[in-house]
Amino acid sequence: MKKLNSKLTICVLLLLTICLLFNSCKKDETYNPERKIKKIYNKYSDGHKYLAQEWTWDNNKLVRIDYYPMNGYDIYKTEYFTYEDEKLVKIQDNNGYYLISYTHSEYDNIDYYRNDDNNLILNCHFTYNNNKVSKIIFTSYDFWYGKMGEGDFLSSLLSKDLISNIEQILLPSTGKSDFPTISTFSYKYDGNNIKEMKWEINEQQSITFIYKSYDKMQNPFYKYLGLMYHLEQYNVKMVASKNNLLEVNIIDSFEPDFLGITKYSYKYDDDFPIEVEAKTTNLPNDGFKTYYEYE
Repeated sequence: MKKLNSKLTICVLLLLTICLLFNSCKKDETYNPERKIKKIYNKYSDGHKYLAQEWTWDNNKLVRIDYYPMNGYDIYKTEYFTYEDEKLVKIQDNNGYYLISYTHSEYDNIDYYRNDDNNLILNCHFTYNNNKVSKIIFTSYDFWYGKMGEGDFLSSLLSKDLISNIEQILLPSTGKSDFPTISTFSYKYDGNNIKEMKWEINEQQSITFIYKSYDKMQNPFYKYLGLMYHLEQYNVKMVASKNNLLEVNIIDSFEPDFLGITKYSYKYDDDFPIEVEAKTTNLPNDGFKTYYEYE
């Protein structure tokens, strides 16, 4: 995949993941799972397994995540979480920082700034209905910069034609994009689980995610407040849903014949997953696995 496509894909998937991360944020619903993740391992279909993340907690608050590359042992990225009055207000990473504002107990805006020039890169504005996020509008002022490793599982979730279509929207034939770029995410729920998300880009492209089924066990990421950079184990696992996702269908308006289907299977310790395998039909990198260790 071309370098541009890699950057575009990480932009796309970061936005997708961010929108999945946020549910209602009442004080008594702050992310504080019964079992707290300590380490996350990834394993690809070729058998390669590696430590992907290490989480640090201060009592009931997540305060740090260290990220590790596929082919090495040195930390390449760290996120630090800052709280005020029990609310998450800032996340600092190697490249920039998120500032989070609230209206009462609900998210209002999340802004991302670059470290080197403090320029605003992304604004996320939230709309709620019945204490759940009903819409998020993303205003992007620049390409999200980052690096996606070769063979990344997420890169297989969107077809090359789909990525090409998005590229044509964001980058005209001149090779330059007119910013800001507007993306809108709309949500439908079934109880405490999301059943559908529709993503519209500049009113030209739409991608619909239909979440077909969930298990009855506890999702360890439910109400998670973080903004992840390294995303393999999170892509459509619905950290805004109470239970663990079993199947998701992806429908692209520019490719009416394209239907991406990803299915998940789990192994559990009590009510929490310790291993999950994701299989995507008709796409490469089939059989991606994630392992969780808890404190």
